[in-house]
Amino acid sequence: MTTADRLDQIAQQLTKGRLSYEGVARELRELLKVALNDANIRSLLRTAIVWADAAANYEKSERYGGEAQVREFLLGDLKVAAAMARRAGK
Repeated sequence: MTTADRLDQIAQQLTKGRLSYEGVARELRELLKVALNDANIRSLLRTAIVWADAAANYEKSERYGGEAQVREFLLGDLKVAAAMARRAGK
């Protein structure tokens, strides 16, 4: 499975409620351990981890407009990272 496919799968599982925010953060940390050479993709993954951690914490999510807003930021970063990985052939 490519990085792009894995990111798409994580986003789908989150959207369908099959993966918690903690699970998303865990999966993304595992992807960061893989030798991704693209600094932009790595940066988006790090940001997505921050969003997942914020969404899992009520007080943090409220600072950014609430859980629904943070979820949208997270899904947006996942989609952009997947598109970038797909273009890079990863």
